[in-house]
Order: sequence, then C-alpha cells, then structure tokens
Amino acid sequence: FRRVLFRSALSEASAIVERRIRVMRKLKVTGTEELAERLLGYSLEASEIKYAERLLGRPASYLADRVPEFDLSLNTEMLNSYEGGIERRVIDWLHDHCGQTALHTENTVFSGLFGLLFWEVVFAPIDGAFFHPYQSGPSDLFDADFFPRRERLFQGRFKKLGSKRYRDERLVATIHEKQGIQNAFVVWSEALLMVLIKVLETIHWSRLEPLFQLMARNPREATRGFPDLIVLGEDSVEFIEVKGPGDRLQDHQIRWLCELNTAGIPSSVLKVTS
Repeated sequence: FRRVLFRSALSEASAIVERRIRVMRKLKVTGTEELAERLLGYSLEASEIKYAERLLGRPASYLADRVPEFDLSLNTEMLNSYEGGIERRVIDWLHDHCGQTALHTENTVFSGLFGLLFWEVVFAPIDGAFFHPYQSGPSDLFDADFFPRRERLFQGRFKKLGSKRYRDERLVATIHEKQGIQNAFVVWSEALLMVLIKVLETIHWSRLEPLFQLMARNPREATRGFPDLIVLGEDSVEFIEVKGPGDRLQDHQIRWLCELNTAGIPSSVLKVTS
C-alpha cells in the first residue's frame, strides 16, 4: 500500500501531492523528501512551495519581510463607518495628504491584461475545452495540463508581444472586438480598461513578461493575491496591499508582492493602525 501511495503521488496534481506527502509522513513512509523535491520543481502554488521548502529545510522563496511596509494611523471608528471600507479610506488619504491618485483594482489589473493579451490562446479550440459558446474559459482552465496543451501557442504569443507596436495594437483591438464577452480574467469596466492601457504603456515589457509567464503556467494564481490598490503617477505606477488592524498577509499575497518587486514593479504593504 505504501509503495503504491508513493508512486501514484508522483503523477498527481500538485495540491493532491501535498496532501499525499502529509499522509506519507504520518505513516512514516520513506521518500517524502524526494516527493517534496518534485513538488517544489513544478508547483506554482505559494502555499505548496512554502510547505515543500519547510519540509526540506530550504530558505523560503517568499518572505513578508522582503516586502516594503509602511504604517498609517487612522481613526478606527471612522474606518468602521467609512463607506467603501478601509481601501476607500486609504485612497482618500493618499489623495488628500499626498496628492496621489489611487484606485481599488485588486486582482483585475494583471488578470485583465493577461486575459486580453492572450485571449486567442486561452480560447483556442483545444479538443474537449469548450462545450457551449458562453463559457468564460476552457473547461481545463485550472487543470495541471492547461499550459502544456497550449505551450506552443503561448510561446508564439510571447514572441509577438515582444514588439511594443504589436502589444499596443493587440490590447486596443481586443478591447474593441471582444467588448462584453465573458472572460474569466477580464472585468469589463471603461475606467479599468483605461488603467490597463496606462499600465501597459508605463511598465516595460521586460518587467511584465515574467509575471505573465507565471500566470500562463498557473491561471488560478492569475486571479488572486494581487495588491488592493494601484497608484497612478504621470509616468509611473505602483501597487499597495492594504491591511487593517489584526489583518495579515496570506501566502499568495506575499508571493505576488515578492514577484512584483523582483520584476522591478514597486509594491508595498500599508498597515493601517488606530
């Protein structure tokens, strides 16, 4: 039984592999380190990476203390009654005290850019991926073989996106051609679409491409964990994760904050205290 458990774990999706490692450790099955190495090699889930690194005694890839952090003291009673929540209060504070324009975009910026720039790849007519014309994405969108089945298409699109002219034209054309059509990555908002155009114009492609490579390989991570706010400057953008009293960063949030900063995209945590 233990030998079968080990062999089957190697071929399972990473989330199942993690659970099997936990079971194997309880049963004192040898070989969990080898399986953790495999998990670390192909998993893109922040929590799984953290678990495998801890089991193997490796330094953590994503640490909260690597993310710039700032404190902001605000009246707690005002926060509790403020329409729009803590994020809206911080947006107003940034405007009133720093003259900065911020928007509460959370997961919609990078997810939206990914969905629009790679629309034809995501919706490619792969066998068994679509059963009716109203799907917001392929049936295997969150499956382990989503990227392998489309790797050639993704790499072809990445090559084309190396051209600024192509990027700009592709984004605007897709917005006009696909307006209103369901896409798991895209929120159709005129204000947001203008932000996406601004981001693509402002952030150099060499900084965006590594993020989109990660998102292509694990679309589930493309839809969660990104910072709450985008701060728009004349020639700059930065991102802020807002945390209220008693709130803490989750693994997938730490992961994207680290990835953004590694890519050279300024991102920080703003801790609101009373």
